[in-house]
Parts: sequence; structure tokens; C-alpha cells
Amino acid sequence: LRAELVDATTQSWYFWFGLLKQYLEKYGNTKVPAKYITEEGFKLGSWCDTQRVRFKNEELEKVRFDALDQLRSVGWVWSLFDFQREQNIDAVKRFYDVEGHTFIKDRYVAPSGEKLGVLAKGLRQAYKSGTLEKKWIVYLEKELSFKWDVDKFWWLEQYKALRRWYF
Repeated sequence: LRAELVDATTQSWYFWFGLLKQYLEKYGNTKVPAKYITEEGFKLGSWCDTQRVRFKNEELEKVRFDALDQLRSVGWVWSLFDFQREQNIDAVKRFYDVEGHTFIKDRYVAPSGEKLGVLAKGLRQAYKSGTLEKKWIVYLEKELSFKWDVDKFWWLEQYKALRRWYF
């Protein structure tokens, strides 16, 4: 009975993995939205999320990990949170490359429709709450001159200017 269950489970996993490869053929990537359902009614997005959870909980078999890990070059990510954080920081960098600064107002919306103000505010909140990873703090500060407290920064800049003028 156990051998049959393992065999059925393995076949089922490869069935779902095959659906993921079909998605790759159709869309050119493996960035399956969490709520994606195939035309046949299979909840592929949920299956992908389950694989990520199993990986995080160290419950994903090595052979399955290896199969999925080979898809990283076509968009497979092990952490949607990390992926989204990287996307947000990339958006801030694109703004910096064009504008030369990262003083993005909270309500700023890029011409593309991207809510950059919300993204920048989210990064500042993550920093203040201690949930922003050190590598991103260093990158944002050193590469993009990102300011965590814009109001305080401007106040200090004005104060320095007044001191130079008066003294």
C-alpha cells in the first residue's frame, strides 16, 4: 500500500510539474500568479505556492527541489516576498536612473501607472520596523542615496544652508 501511495504521489507531482512546463511554453516564464487556474480547471498557482511552502519547511524532496530550481532562469522563485521586494527596489532604481534622486512622494504614480510612492513608502516602513534586509539597506543608501526620513533630511538640509548663510 505504501509503495502504491508513493508511486501515485510521485506521478501526481510530475503531472503538476508538467502543467508548470506547459505554462512556461505558453507564457515564456514560470511566474505563475497565485490564483492562476489552467483552462482545464487545475489550480496551478496553488500548487506552486504549496511547493514553496514545502521548500521553506524543508519538506520538499531533493529531486523535486532540483527540478523546480532548474526553472529559476525562467522566473521560478522560492520566495514570492523576496521576489516582490526585488521588483520594488528595481522600480525605485529605474526612477533614480531617470530623475537622479529617490525623493518619491507617497502618492506619486509613474507614467506607466506604477505606484512608486506606495513602493517607496513600503520600503521606509520596512526599514523602520526592522524587516528590511541589511543588503537592501546598504544598496539603497549607497547606490541610490535613499533617505529613510525625507522630512528630517530636508529639515537638516535647510538648517545647514541657513548656517552657511549666517556664519
